[in-house]
Amino acid sequence: MESSESQARKIAQRQRGVISRAQALACGLTDDIIRQRIAMGAWSRLGHGTYQLFGLPSKDALLAAAVAALPAVISHESAADLHDLRCKKGPPTVTIPHRLSNRFGAVVVHESTDLFLEHITTVDGLPTTTVARTIFDLARDKSLSELRRVTDDALTRRKLGPEDLGLVLTRIGRRGRPGTASIRMLVTELSVQLVAPESELERKAIALLNQAGLPSPVLQFDLPWRTDTSGRVDLAYPIARLIVELDGRQWHSTAESFQRDRRRDNLAQLDGWIVLRFTWEDVTRRPRETVAQVRSALHSRLTA
Repeated sequence: MESSESQARKIAQRQRGVISRAQALACGLTDDIIRQRIAMGAWSRLGHGTYQLFGLPSKDALLAAAVAALPAVISHESAADLHDLRCKKGPPTVTIPHRLSNRFGAVVVHESTDLFLEHITTVDGLPTTTVARTIFDLARDKSLSELRRVTDDALTRRKLGPEDLGLVLTRIGRRGRPGTASIRMLVTELSVQLVAPESELERKAIALLNQAGLPSPVLQFDLPWRTDTSGRVDLAYPIARLIVELDGRQWHSTAESFQRDRRRDNLAQLDGWIVLRFTWEDVTRRPRETVAQVRSALHSRLTA
């Protein structure tokens, strides 16, 4: 028959050298034996009834201990690390349901009222937030550019589906919640249909905006209001209610098209949108000024 000590070590081996008090007692050990092991230096106390049986208390061990003791789900930068997402490292971090104990030594513990089962997966035997939920959680403290890099890389390596972020946003996104606005912008970018630019000017403008690190706009965007002047605009950032129109020489050469576009601009502004117009010369000869205007408009709309 296997000894209690052997059973405990096998459990700890599966949990990065960590075992909980409840697990140790279930193996047949007693509180007196646990205290003896600690006094002898064979075990070390990590906190909240969890112990390190062998090895140094690494970040992984701390996470495993927190998961076992609180209980908790690995989240934020720690989840990103387990998923091998390309973002900066952070301290050991977990999330627990609201109202549970929220302290565990050197581990950062977040409380959540909406830690749903569909947002939890298992990585290396540990409960971990899904890639989409992890990115949503990271949005609280990460810049939009860093979030975009993490998301693009996850999509490229097929760790994230195009619709995954949108599902998380629909489930837990809300006005005033940190990170919601950034995720909404990412979802808008991901939902852009692959529409081919209709002119050389559009291709140059899109390349210019992308090279400047600005979000990808929606191409040939259908206006959300219905009037006799309804149609499509060249580029749009719906989340910022910003329209970018590109005035090519031929397309805007007639008085009729000029009048139609100005009426549409007025209706857009009445509906709370702003319109920026750029010519061929703006895009090709004044690229820095063009980028600066779009960047300024996005910043003012998203931080208002």
